[in-house]
This record gives sequence, C-alpha cells and structure tokens, in this order.
Amino acid sequence: MGMDNRLRGRRILVVDDEERMVRFIRLNLEHDGFQVIEAFNGSQAINKVRSGLPDLVLLDVMMPDLDGFEVLKIVRKSAQSGDYVDCQRGGR
Repeated sequence: MGMDNRLRGRRILVVDDEERMVRFIRLNLEHDGFQVIEAFNGSQAINKVRSGLPDLVLLDVMMPDLDGFEVLKIVRKSAQSGDYVDCQRGGR
C-alpha cells in the first residue's frame, strides 16, 4: 500500500544534533515524496519554524544548546497555528 498522494510534498523539519541521523531520516522521507528541512540544533530549528511553518517537526529531545523541550515551548508560543504532539523515546 503506497503513501497517500495528498501527503506528498509536505514540509518536514528534522532536528537533531547528530548529522548522520538527520541525513538518514532525510533520505527516507525524500524517498516517500516529502520535502525535508534540516536543523542541527534548537536555535536553528526555531529560526526555521519562524521563517516558514513546516507541516511536521521531528525533534530530538537531547541537544546541546536548547533541548527539544525548550524548543517545543518556544515554538508553541510563537507559532500562529498548528497542532502539537509530544513524542519521546527513552535512552540510547
């Protein structure tokens, strides 16, 4: 079963301080027809959300400058619209 064509071209912001992880996720999402925006820290993520609201943000929780929880709080306060789902994965 293929992906719903209505989802193709949607913008997804991938935020992780591990460049390998961002590249891996990007390859998989682009393969499925999504547009991928990259950020490698919390500050970059906030700037990218403010410059153009993505359809989805995949956000790492553990990052060195601003952690994912701080980024989420800031984005929630500054975004004009959108629904937020807070998903977490424990441990590495």
